[in-house]
Amino acid sequence: MTNASQELIQSPELPTLQEEHEVQSDNAPEINIQEPTQPSAGQLIKQARMQAGLHIAALAVTLKVPVKRLEALEDDNLNLLPDMVFVRALAASVCNTLKIDPEPILALMPKSGSTRLDNVSKSIDTPIRRSALSNDKVSPMDFMKTPWMIGGAALLLGAAAIYFWPTMKSDSTKTIQESKTSGVIEMASKESNAIQVTPVVATPVTAATAPVISTDTANQPSALTASANTTTVSDGIVAFKASGDTWIEVKDAKGATVFKQLMKAGESAGANGVLPLSVTVGSTNFTQVLVRGQVKDLTSIAKNNVAFFEVK
Repeated sequence: MTNASQELIQSPELPTLQEEHEVQSDNAPEINIQEPTQPSAGQLIKQARMQAGLHIAALAVTLKVPVKRLEALEDDNLNLLPDMVFVRALAASVCNTLKIDPEPILALMPKSGSTRLDNVSKSIDTPIRRSALSNDKVSPMDFMKTPWMIGGAALLLGAAAIYFWPTMKSDSTKTIQESKTSGVIEMASKESNAIQVTPVVATPVTAATAPVISTDTANQPSALTASANTTTVSDGIVAFKASGDTWIEVKDAKGATVFKQLMKAGESAGANGVLPLSVTVGSTNFTQVLVRGQVKDLTSIAKNNVAFFEVK
């Protein structure tokens, strides 16, 4: 072995295998493994509703609650709802309607009354302030500045105002009445001077023949009302008649909503727009649909009491 090769082997500048491994481990990127997050109560409710194929508006009609409250529940915006008792009751009702177990969803929600207990515990821990009256030396001015003294003075002033107000009001009323009476007398005297006497000519009174109102004419308002409703319904390409609480939405070919309404029993309406029209019927068992005057069969296309169809 030559002297050059020996110097190369013994050179301290060459890194060893262990040092190279440490350098590579330092330069290796860190891998962050994130654990999957558990879905919230609102997300579970929304997933169950979508799996059941139930529109949120149809669910609102079934539960008889506004759509905004169901949207707040599914989006976990619980601060938009009245209180936790209402939130838990609404969640349980939705679960019963969707036929799912409410216990796992209620377990993810805050307990009802927890906020109230936290506030009570905070109020218990609040230190008691010493009143100004607890000092050994109380000046008269400090005594007059106490809240209950100020409140007592306000009550006395209010009682005095109530006692003297009827007298003041009666005096002012008398003054106003006297001024009005004098003004009326002056105006009456001026008008009597300006009035000229005109002779009264008697005109013969002829007996007018009273028109006979038939029963058909008397019933005309109801007939007009019925015809007006019929005209309103027949004017639309698609028409609706409700026999119970139902929800209707109609969109035109551009996606614009041309009709959207919660209808009660006995109501009827029609809709027009750029064809094709996309129609959603919330409660098919309480809704009769007419397309260009022909009855539309909803039983074959309804799912969970909700029907979707197009009018071309």
